[in-house]
Amino acid sequence: MPRQAKKQPARDTSLVFRIAKLWGSPEGTIEKHEIDLPLTFDPKDIDTVSNFEADIMLIKLKSEISAVLSNAEVTVKFSCNRCLKPFKEKIYIESAEREYFSEEPSKYDDITDYYFIDTKAFTIDLTNMIREEIILHFPFIQVCSKSCRGLCSSCGKDRNKTVCKCKDVDADMHQPFKNLKNLYNK
Repeated sequence: MPRQAKKQPARDTSLVFRIAKLWGSPEGTIEKHEIDLPLTFDPKDIDTVSNFEADIMLIKLKSEISAVLSNAEVTVKFSCNRCLKPFKEKIYIESAEREYFSEEPSKYDDITDYYFIDTKAFTIDLTNMIREEIILHFPFIQVCSKSCRGLCSSCGKDRNKTVCKCKDVDADMHQPFKNLKNLYNK
């Protein structure tokens, strides 16, 4: 049965975890961490407006550490694809897992898909893992609301606030089944 290390206190500024003690432990040893901290990424492609909260479990395996992220939440600021107004949305990541290797695996497809332990300092950095998971959980279409009407393509007015008198040039393009009824009746 795997030995469990006692629960570690939350980290307040970093996603870099010291694993020297865990690395020297028997295979199957687990460390648990709770994190609640502000995130900033370089480049600033994710605009977080709340702390990142998550549970982290580090598991010692034969020649790697498995990092399991669970119950992660962060609120991110987006720009609406239709009206360009900023809006906020909570990102929830139920779980994610990555293996951190101490040395290059003998068989691999692409070395950039692997994460490595800093064997000099015996640390692992979860920053890229968390950044990737947040981006994977972005909304597919980033809109402030389902009913957002966007900007007029002719005059640029916000259709959510005013009605313009411009003819909708793209209306025919967005009606692929417009003539289907005529074809069906023949």
